[in-house]
Amino acid sequence: MAFPFQRGGLRGNPNTDLLYLKCLKSGNTYLISSAQTFDEWNVAYRHVPRSFCSGDVILVGTSNAASAESYLGVATPFKVSRATFLAHTDIGARAAVLILAWTAFVLIGLASAILLSLHSLDALPSAIIGIGVSGVIVFATGLLNFHLSSYAAITLVAISALTLLSNRRRRIWSELRMPMLLWLAIGMVAFLFVAGIDNGGGRWAANAMFSPLSWSVDNQNPVLFAYRFAHATKGEALVAGPWYFDDRTPLLTVLMIVPQTLFIEPLSRLVGTDFIYTADSAIGVLLLALWAPVLLWFSFRAKVRHRMLFIAIVAISPFMLFNTVYTWGKMLGAAYILLAVGLTLLPERRNLGLIPTALVLCYLSHSGNAIAGAAFLIVFANALRWGDVKTLTYGAFVALVVMAPWVYWIKVVQPFGNALVRYQLANDTGFDHRSSSILASVLQCWKGLGLEEWLAMKLHSFHMLVDVPLSIGFGGALDNRTSSFAENQRAGDFVVLARTIGIASVGAILAIFRGSAFQKKLILCGVVGVVSMTLLIVRHGYVPHQAYGSIVLIAAAGAMYLADQHSRIPTILFGTWLAYFAAVWIVSPIVNADHLHFGALIMAVLWLCGAVIIVASSSRALPAWRSAGLDIQNRAG
Repeated sequence: MAFPFQRGGLRGNPNTDLLYLKCLKSGNTYLISSAQTFDEWNVAYRHVPRSFCSGDVILVGTSNAASAESYLGVATPFKVSRATFLAHTDIGARAAVLILAWTAFVLIGLASAILLSLHSLDALPSAIIGIGVSGVIVFATGLLNFHLSSYAAITLVAISALTLLSNRRRRIWSELRMPMLLWLAIGMVAFLFVAGIDNGGGRWAANAMFSPLSWSVDNQNPVLFAYRFAHATKGEALVAGPWYFDDRTPLLTVLMIVPQTLFIEPLSRLVGTDFIYTADSAIGVLLLALWAPVLLWFSFRAKVRHRMLFIAIVAISPFMLFNTVYTWGKMLGAAYILLAVGLTLLPERRNLGLIPTALVLCYLSHSGNAIAGAAFLIVFANALRWGDVKTLTYGAFVALVVMAPWVYWIKVVQPFGNALVRYQLANDTGFDHRSSSILASVLQCWKGLGLEEWLAMKLHSFHMLVDVPLSIGFGGALDNRTSSFAENQRAGDFVVLARTIGIASVGAILAIFRGSAFQKKLILCGVVGVVSMTLLIVRHGYVPHQAYGSIVLIAAAGAMYLADQHSRIPTILFGTWLAYFAAVWIVSPIVNADHLHFGALIMAVLWLCGAVIIVASSSRALPAWRSAGLDIQNRAG
């Protein structure tokens, strides 16, 4: 059966709304969904077991709304085919689409690496940048005609497949194989974890699975706009509720169009259009897991001593988990910042020409990462030489070409997509006055605050970033004063910088005093970005409002320091952290789930074991990386 509903109340909060079936004969209940959808309609797919009730059943909706925004809406349930039910609840169809999408993107990356290898450029960054540029090509084609974006997706993959005929494919693939397989493994782990915890949310599943941490609609707009962009008509305004398409930068959205066109839409003709959005959510998880191959490549280029420990410390954290399963583009931008830093370590100076495009793709993933990009240019400027000017000039020209379609869109096609910028700088989304000056809104906001209140807000924000004991209380979607220890910790892990990256924060503090020059530079770059963002925005400067590229650099530096030690203490620290992380972020959400799909959870464990094997075997499989990397660390202790 399918149960259409919309739910404004926050999951897991006291007196929350309920939607369930009740057996009149026995009084037994069967929960339909506890996911909130923030005003939007969603469909929960349920196969009620015959053992549930031998008589009449009624559908009960109980609203405990305390405000106009917290309500429960229910439409008439209806019967669906078994194929439709399985497509939305079983892992088979979505996992198949995810693997096919990975194959398509790997072909694009392989083609890019083969093409750029003609100019002696490193394979992995060439592939990752090529994947990002493919999204820009899809977007640029859509500027001519929205429907052409689908044809561009098909053409890109078809042309990329022809590179399999190249004589260079084996050598390039030997370098790409391990990081690309790690990308697939991490993407599958994240997808299967979400699929295993069934709260009836469909594409909204990740919004509520970590309750009371129940984040809003930011992850829904890329999914909605991916379909609408590819099917829009000339003159149609791309909006989702009050949001414009260009309130957020487009890279994650347009990359979704590639597998959506090739695999998802043909399958949706068999199981229903709603499957497009559910499958796009799975593809979003894969794309956000692009940090995995970059992190593996970075560990080789930075000559990390204990690579497995380094990757585990960075990857197993609330920061990486939540922002990989929650389909907003921030983590994709963080991957491109890490890539840009890694490019400064390569012995072949021509690779520096990729840095401008990496920074542009970082911005096109999420505009907040512009601050992280600016911090990178300031801190890593001394890594560049006068002899690199020609290379960087060519790279800057390419980056401007990559950026041009988006500039045209925001200036000509859909101007005034400034809601999020206005919200951060002036505490006002401006939905009803988009064409008014942002500067005027900022000045009006600051005039209303006054210096004393502004200083108090900034002190509160900096306190919040390092509030390890959670002395500050949050409310609503970030409630950390519930009766559940695990739920309180999740809320804190989400917003507190010193907590969200796990024990990497301990390593970062130690690295400030005893770390290598490179580790200190990473920390400085991250701190400059975090401090700049906290001072710039009017909103509280907790983690979701930060440039994620800055945070990932701090995490990498701290993990690198710990992984470079000869002592067993970092391993013991990580083991302790792992026990906490598993209890709070894995076991607790599983226990709180409406329904569980054990097959998906078991498969997640198997794919995780595969990821561990890939990292362990990559040291033997990639001798070229070991020999080509620069020993840039002045090791301490």
